Amino acid sequence: MTFFDRLGRLLIRGYDDTADPRVRLRHGYLAGWASILVLFALFAVRLWLGLAADAVSIVAISFTLLSDLLASVVLVASFWISGRPATARTPFGHGRMEQVAPLLISFILFFLGLEVARESLHSLSSGHEARYWALLPWIVLGTAAVKRVLGGFVLFLGRRVQSHAIEESAAHLKIEGMYSLAVVAGLVLGHYVHLPWLDGAVGLAGALAILYLSYRNARHALEPLLGQAPPADFLASIRAIAAAVPEVRGVHEIVVHSYGHMRIVSLHAEIPESHTPARAHQVAEILEHKLRTKLGGDIVVHTDPLMARTPEVEAIEARFRAVVDAVPGARGFSDFRLVAHSPEKIIIVADLEVDRELGDAEREAVLEAVREGATREFPELAYGVFHLMSRFGY
Repeated sequence: MTFFDRLGRLLIRGYDDTADPRVRLRHGYLAGWASILVLFALFAVRLWLGLAADAVSIVAISFTLLSDLLASVVLVASFWISGRPATARTPFGHGRMEQVAPLLISFILFFLGLEVARESLHSLSSGHEARYWALLPWIVLGTAAVKRVLGGFVLFLGRRVQSHAIEESAAHLKIEGMYSLAVVAGLVLGHYVHLPWLDGAVGLAGALAILYLSYRNARHALEPLLGQAPPADFLASIRAIAAAVPEVRGVHEIVVHSYGHMRIVSLHAEIPESHTPARAHQVAEILEHKLRTKLGGDIVVHTDPLMARTPEVEAIEARFRAVVDAVPGARGFSDFRLVAHSPEKIIIVADLEVDRELGDAEREAVLEAVREGATREFPELAYGVFHLMSRFGY
């Protein structure tokens, strides 16, 4: 057990039940409040150092701390809002405030970066020299080390509950190590080699780093707001849980909607077509319960009848798979069924999966190419019923 693990277990009630939305919120609160307390102390120390030494580079890294401090305040506020219960007007809750938080942080960083850049350019043009004393660089390095440890702890908490907002906050905390070294190098060289312009140059580099963080925050905030692919490990967990249900032969068309700690998942589960409608419904409810218990959120399972795999059916399916594999852009198929089957006539039904990057017209072209290929491969084909799978399913 690591130090971070022991600390989290000490401070978070229900620490191991990360599927519980309340435990997820506690992780966010701990990450936010720990950051606020530590960063406020470090900001006060650095700002005092920057003003006492009249060093714009130290003032710049104190502003990076201020940006992280404000980001932590926004993080706590976003988790408080996201933890509010759903209402008639917001039936999915307020979980997406976790994604709004990094966007708000990006605006804060942008304006702070512009202000630091202005001060740095003024320092370069005036050519003033920072006041130096022996302990100055060591104190700066000490604050950087404390911030680095804090960043590791916050990242640990974010990864435990798969929170993008917490992980982004941790990324800010851990990114400044090299910049702190550059500040210290600029102070030492400026004093001993008499290069006063280094202080302003390092401050300008810090301003550019802040502006880059602003851009990265905005980009990472917009992706989940617009809708992004679910994590690969989350999809793997769904498939592993489904595989443990004896009557489920496979799952596909997994669609995930994320609202912060609230997920809505729908999927298709393949079960034997010999099952009665009542039994098929029971299997779906069993799978829904297992997924809901282990992953949280709301789960909807649609059952697909899977026909018996006789050698004759498997031979036809293998020929159809060769047709699909030969079409560029086609990635596979599911729900393969033979509605009618005789030496004179067959009817094939299947759902086709195509590359997600293709446009609507290109997807339709792939579908038509599979139809034509199936007609050539199966002279006895009366017709084929082929549907395109959703581009949002996995």
